[in-house]
Amino acid sequence: LTHSADSQRIVPSGFYVNAFIDAHSADDARDSAIALIRQSHVYAAARNTTDDPPRIAVEEMEEISDWPVGTRRPLTGFALYDEEASADERPNI
Repeated sequence: LTHSADSQRIVPSGFYVNAFIDAHSADDARDSAIALIRQSHVYAAARNTTDDPPRIAVEEMEEISDWPVGTRRPLTGFALYDEEASADERPNI
């Protein structure tokens, strides 16, 4: 749940972010990415109650041999969206 400046109310929201993690296994990479997100400004902005904390899921992982040139690490590109809006009308909030 996040505060929407457009509607001036708390709305169910989602986000996507890229996490570039140096890890020994896929499980370690997933756990590290989730830990970094929990320390981020986006997670801190959540308006969820303690009995309904924000949920984080890793949708896709890809092993890379070299860091992409110019990549900001470890987290880059937070994209927030209003989960109440249809996919066609979702503005970034």
